[in-house]
Amino acid sequence: MIEERHNFRSAQLAGMPPRPGLIPMKRAMFLIGGLCWFLFALGFGCFLVQYVAQGAGLQFFGLGFSSGSVLTGLVHLVGMVMASGLCFAIGVGLCAHGIVGEKAEE
Repeated sequence: MIEERHNFRSAQLAGMPPRPGLIPMKRAMFLIGGLCWFLFALGFGCFLVQYVAQGAGLQFFGLGFSSGSVLTGLVHLVGMVMASGLCFAIGVGLCAHGIVGEKAEE
């Protein structure tokens, strides 16, 4: 087992192509990982829509509008938009890497 890994690493360093079954599996894992990140972004987006529909921070400090409740809602809103955007960007990168593959990079 150790010799097998050593030989594989030596082949990589020598510029030899990896075993034939590794490339499709690697691409599939990039696609699956990208789709999972898309689902995380969708989850943040759904939570964000529900949060805004329920008042976006007004429930923290009573029924009235105060600067503290508006600021709390704004900070939560911006944070969730950024989290959703980051998850979406990671998903795009992983899916693009999985779809394009290694031959197009050369």
